[in-house]
Amino acid sequence: MNDITIREAGVDDFKDFKKIHKESWLFHQKNVQWRYLPVDRYRLLQSEYEKLFDDYTILLAEKDKKVVGIILFFIKKEPETWLFKQRHYLYVSNFVVLEEYRRMWIWEKMLEAVEKKAEEKWIPEIQLDVRSFNVWAEKFYEKRGYDTTSHCMTKHI
Repeated sequence: MNDITIREAGVDDFKDFKKIHKESWLFHQKNVQWRYLPVDRYRLLQSEYEKLFDDYTILLAEKDKKVVGIILFFIKKEPETWLFKQRHYLYVSNFVVLEEYRRMWIWEKMLEAVEKKAEEKWIPEIQLDVRSFNVWAEKFYEKRGYDTTSHCMTKHI
């Protein structure tokens, strides 16, 4: 695990980011075809990637100087309302490790890096979504103390 480094992404990381992001997109497209564009229509432009930095922090995992994982997150504050308490949390929107590197503790190291960022910024909560078909990921998070707090359901009409 010592030969894995986690670092913040920059605009020069576009090609590596796109390769890994596409692998995630293909996995989701295969399982939720009604939601994702057909495979031949996948695209991510450099300008769209650069715009991500306006709202997100992007961390990359490198092994032997090759980018093998990405994680995107942002910090959100929600005010107290007549119904809900105020919340301050870190939201993980995308977390991918290339398939051939998934059994090398990279997931753990990347998640630890995000949890450390939350601690450094005094953010008491991390939230993420897991698609119902991604059973492995749900078990991974549960083993690390994450609780399922809701299920999103869809009906096509």
